Amino acid sequence: SKVKNQFSTPSKGGPIKAAGQRSTMSRASSKSRVKAKVEAAGKAGKGGKSNLSEATNLGKQRAKQNVNDLRAACEQYRANPTPENKILRDKMIMKCQADKQTMYLLKEKGDAFTSTRRDFNGHLDDIYKKTDMQVEAELSRNLGGKKIRKKNISSKEPTDLKNGKTVTMDRDTTYQYLDDDGVWKTIDDKTFGPGTEKMVEQTYNRHFHEQSTGIKPKTEPGVDLKPLEQKLANQHAKKMDQTIIQNELTNPESYGKDVNMMMDKKRHGERMQDARQVGKAVENKGTERFENARKMLAEAETMTDPVQKLNKQADAIGEMMEGCRQETKIMDQFTDSMDIARAGENGGNQISDKLRDGIEIMRMCSEGTLPVDQAEANLRNIGYDSFEAVCRDHGATITVIGS
Repeated sequence: SKVKNQFSTPSKGGPIKAAGQRSTMSRASSKSRVKAKVEAAGKAGKGGKSNLSEATNLGKQRAKQNVNDLRAACEQYRANPTPENKILRDKMIMKCQADKQTMYLLKEKGDAFTSTRRDFNGHLDDIYKKTDMQVEAELSRNLGGKKIRKKNISSKEPTDLKNGKTVTMDRDTTYQYLDDDGVWKTIDDKTFGPGTEKMVEQTYNRHFHEQSTGIKPKTEPGVDLKPLEQKLANQHAKKMDQTIIQNELTNPESYGKDVNMMMDKKRHGERMQDARQVGKAVENKGTERFENARKMLAEAETMTDPVQKLNKQADAIGEMMEGCRQETKIMDQFTDSMDIARAGENGGNQISDKLRDGIEIMRMCSEGTLPVDQAEANLRNIGYDSFEAVCRDHGATITVIGS
């Protein structure tokens, strides 16, 4: 099919063993090496052809337009803070949040966009605070009056968000309750019964939808609109990268028992309590995006409207780029640091040259310097059959490092 021509079909199966010999390279030397390999492959006709160039260009143009419109809307509201200008600014912020390529560009823009990023983060923070307040109140009512609080799971420095140095790309949240012994514990099915975790997620999605869109629940005599509204709220939360993690020990997005250690670089030399769960989460951070992108590409092939098709393909490219960003971020923040910190315990570094090269190719893709289909062609040149294969190797490698 056309989709298979655009991207290789990923191999299935469980985690693969960490590939190749241990790396002797730094990230800088790996970057230079990969750049040379990609250029050589292109000259030799082995770098792949971009079958999605039109959609790629659309995504870039759309992102550029979005960030410029956002900056204009923020400046207009600061100069003339009317309710109408606030609505315009807020809608533009949510439009940008929903588009990954726009978010990359906004994040990478220079100092001229610092105040724009600050406004962006401030509005999202306001939405999150109002959402959390409503969610905590409703969960307390549903759980017998228990005290409830949210626990953010983030490695970003709060001051970097407040001063506009960076932007928040997504949000992972866990809700906790205060037990009879005065200990904060995660709300889960084991404690409160089957369906509790889903209830928490749906409660969050409903309130987040209302706070971020301004759309209040509707009522119609004789018609139950709640199922439809919940479905729309769930879709909106997914589009805006909102993730609720209530079962921290087994959720595929969670680092489980090791989350606190992962977020504290001073502790990266410690042995993991559950390295397999960490490896599974590292693998899933990317594969979930790539699998979703492939579904979007398949859906695009069924569309008869060329504009809709291009936009769907551009969205899929954004998902691919996000999957690459997730894996490079994990390598930069966790895997590399832990490999160095545990080298003595492990008898040397465990990250292979092959994995380093794979991650650098993903980095080029996430930064928009290498189209997604050409990135996969270059991955095949070094022995990976797909983006997903790199994710599996990454997950297997960090499992070995932490064991």
